[in-house]
Amino acid sequence: MSGLETGIYLENTTRGEIINNTVD
Repeated sequence: MSGLETGIYLENTTRGEIINNTVD
């Protein structure tokens, strides 16, 4: 993932979803 894609992903994903995806 490029930096830009990561930024867009973080902006469009809630913190809870990020945590769940990271744990999985």
